[in-house]
Amino acid sequence: MIFISYATPDLAYATEVFRQLYAKNYDVWFAPVAIRYGENFAKRIGEALFTSHDNALLEQLKCVTDDQIAEASIENHPRCRALIFICSQFSQASVWCRKEVLSAISKKIPVFVIRVDHCPDKKDWQMMLIDIQSITAPKFTAEVLSEIVRFLPPELATPVKSSADPSPGMQALTHRDIQIEKISGADFFFTEGESLFCTLSKQCFFLSPPDDMVSEELQLWRNEHFQAADTIFNSSLVQFQEQTGIPDLVKRIERARRIVFSNFINHENGCYFNNKKYGINRINPFGRTEDFTEIPVLSLELFTTDYFTHRVIKHVCKELYQEHHQLFHKGFNFGTIEKHKILLTSLGINLLLFDGNARLNQKTLLTVRSANCAETNGHERYSLSVIEGVSLSDYDHFQRKVNLSDSLKRGLEEELGVTPEMLDSESLKFYDLFINLQNLEIGISCSATLKTSYSLDYVAQLRGKDKDLEVRSTRIIPTSALRNFVIERKDRFLPQAIFAIGSYVNRYEKEPLIGNDVEEYEEEQFLLGKHPDPAKCEDVIFTGEHYYAVIDGVTSSTALRNTSGVKTGGRYAAEILSQALAVLDKDASAEEALLKLNRAIADATRHAPENVMGKILANIIIYSKKRKEIWSYGDCNLMINEQEFVHKKELDHIFASVRAFVISAHLKNGGDPAAVFADDPGRKAILPFLEMQSQFANSDEFFGYPVLDGKTFNPRLLKIYRVVEGDHVVLASDGYPKLFSSLRESEEHLHSVLALDPMAISSNMQTKMCSPDANSFDDRAYLSFFVK
Repeated sequence: MIFISYATPDLAYATEVFRQLYAKNYDVWFAPVAIRYGENFAKRIGEALFTSHDNALLEQLKCVTDDQIAEASIENHPRCRALIFICSQFSQASVWCRKEVLSAISKKIPVFVIRVDHCPDKKDWQMMLIDIQSITAPKFTAEVLSEIVRFLPPELATPVKSSADPSPGMQALTHRDIQIEKISGADFFFTEGESLFCTLSKQCFFLSPPDDMVSEELQLWRNEHFQAADTIFNSSLVQFQEQTGIPDLVKRIERARRIVFSNFINHENGCYFNNKKYGINRINPFGRTEDFTEIPVLSLELFTTDYFTHRVIKHVCKELYQEHHQLFHKGFNFGTIEKHKILLTSLGINLLLFDGNARLNQKTLLTVRSANCAETNGHERYSLSVIEGVSLSDYDHFQRKVNLSDSLKRGLEEELGVTPEMLDSESLKFYDLFINLQNLEIGISCSATLKTSYSLDYVAQLRGKDKDLEVRSTRIIPTSALRNFVIERKDRFLPQAIFAIGSYVNRYEKEPLIGNDVEEYEEEQFLLGKHPDPAKCEDVIFTGEHYYAVIDGVTSSTALRNTSGVKTGGRYAAEILSQALAVLDKDASAEEALLKLNRAIADATRHAPENVMGKILANIIIYSKKRKEIWSYGDCNLMINEQEFVHKKELDHIFASVRAFVISAHLKNGGDPAAVFADDPGRKAILPFLEMQSQFANSDEFFGYPVLDGKTFNPRLLKIYRVVEGDHVVLASDGYPKLFSSLRESEEHLHSVLALDPMAISSNMQTKMCSPDANSFDDRAYLSFFVK
């Protein structure tokens, strides 16, 4: 077995070492995978490095002195046969790493050192590592993996994988699947009062209902349950509008408070009562315990608000998210908490409840949230055992702190009828703090276990007072099946529930529920024609001083494509538009720009060289740096912060369906597939319609579509998207069936659909398929960049 020793700040690097060795079927001991739920992690590390004969050492590794380790009998055979040490400034300061490496050396276990920074060895490490093989590799590469494999002792040279290891399951979800980001997480878990602290500031934020919506009959009710006037910290809405950089924040709040108060009046959308609750004033996730365990410390400072204010702000947040505001799509910066705290009006506890039986038989309780709940958007959704907001009832007046444990116990009793005496008091563990990027709600995930005298089957029969309102039904799932259960139903789960479940699965199971995709955004550029000859590619990427663009030249179906020296009209159109963009005024509006580009096509049509064959037409999508706008005219595609915008024209859907029908009927009647690939009878069937479609170019009619043809320009068909600094944008031609935030994923998806549907008649219906000498059904251009 191979043991990986590392410090927490180097977890990402250590994880990659583990994944690569595990992929080669080596038996690797890696703490986040090997240490299971509820186990003593000190004892488990000791078991990996020592044997059952080392009784004193196995009892608790934290009690072992350096001298005890050195004096341990080397005749006892440890499980560990090699140790890989991730050496950095952090691991050299870690008491855990020092004990692990010294233990291996004393047991004569081969040690391999990977230096991930250029920090010189501390004095006590210089002697330990003086004659040990090492490499310097700040980034993990294939070469580093090869060095590790060459280092491994002969008895480990033949990869071994336990038959008990789970076989690879379905692909993990990504953070973009659920739009949630982790803010802070402990190595093992947070313990309230020891590594998790929650305090209450004197700051308050309350919004009052609109006066003109309160009738005489509602006046008493309003005075009893809502604030009489706005209380906005020690500031004002106008000042927060300036701080947040959201220019119309005040207007958005005014509009939202009317909508939300109407919900309260009519008891709609989960608005039944208005109680005090808490928002986030400050977060400090960078502390560490002072003992040798070096476990992270999380400190939260809360402000007081109420449910009405929370619902108003969440309404505004959802609007901003849908409009691609950068705060909601580019992650969460701790430096922005103070100026954006007006938007952070919620702290939620997300609890996963386990059966009290042994781990191999362990079960988990999931709930189906009612359609009446605020976040289900009118649909029943799978969720955790309990999702509970922290409220005024969780404040301990004697200790002057907010008690998160009381909050989740209250939620368990109110929603499921589980009383505190039914819980194993030692089992409560807090894991990760996270933010829901769709509405800027902060949540913390945790788990708890029932006492062995109770079971989840018993809990499922109980009725909490809020059960009918919050919980529609319950599901009891074997814990081992939790990962795949969520992946198979990801679209029916609340996103915060997926993340909180992932906090457990990623920590204790071999296969993660949520993969590591935090670096998927890249600036990339790629252009490839479907034919080997690049001169035949009709797509063009333009990256000028003031504009970026993807241009897709359109060739008439009757144009000569293979005659030597002939240039298609589509290729010529793309070149003309690229030249016109280079001299386009940087201050031009979308309509002015498209009119000038269409005029360039008109001029090109009148003066086209003799070797240009076919109509001179093109589709285009442009990014204006000055205006921070994206202009789409035609069927090029767009992605902004993971949201895809497809501009395929209606006629293409119709013609692709007709072509698929003709080919499918041909094959059903015994047609030869080889003949279909050679002759494409479906394409022949739609050719007359393809010639007729030009009658609808730039028309407002149902079959109308935008295209730059040098004749007419229809501003009503122009689509404009506004972006802000920090947004990630992908411009692409329609050669990609689906866009992703990385070129690699977009290409992988393209090749997968080409392999699954080579005739382009099912999962990837197109108006044409790959010709024998082509690599795809169309040319493709991909341009990825960040708005600056």
